[in-house]
Amino acid sequence: MTRRPPPNTHSHDLPPHCFLPFSAVAGRFGAGRLWPPRAPAAPPAGTALKADLPPAYDEARLIEIEQPRDSTVRIGIAPETISVDAQAGVVRYVAVMRGISARVATYEGIRCNGGQWRVFARRQADGPWLAAGMEWEDMYGPRQQPYVRVLARDGMCIGPAVNTDVRSIVRGLQSGGRNVLYRD
Repeated sequence: MTRRPPPNTHSHDLPPHCFLPFSAVAGRFGAGRLWPPRAPAAPPAGTALKADLPPAYDEARLIEIEQPRDSTVRIGIAPETISVDAQAGVVRYVAVMRGISARVATYEGIRCNGGQWRVFARRQADGPWLAAGMEWEDMYGPRQQPYVRVLARDGMCIGPAVNTDVRSIVRGLQSGGRNVLYRD
């Protein structure tokens, strides 16, 4: 006796809900949505910022970040610009890089739980803030900046969590991370 394959299933054998367009089913049950929600794409590099300008800062109050001895660039963080978005897990700040012939400020963020950083905007000397056009990048990746890891270690992050106390972040940066967990 030979075995026969099962009969083909024809469209008249399928229940009616199988003919609904996928988008109708997906919309009804919430499928097809991006999770986690995507952040808006970064504006193209060099675009002048009109909204969401970085906070004002005073270069006289910068907290110096330790650099290698042979570095000719000094980097400082403006303490009055540090802000924490605990829900997004991001610490934002303005970093000022000063070299022999140039001064550049960048508005950056560190995402502690992902080990990522991003430059939102930059400006040359006293020029206008321009969009950096950069997406989130790995702090340990090819475009990493060593000072970003120092910021995360010295107070902006507590392991993979965001330090939500701005005063504690400032104290940690001022002390090189030696007293991050102590409170007043």
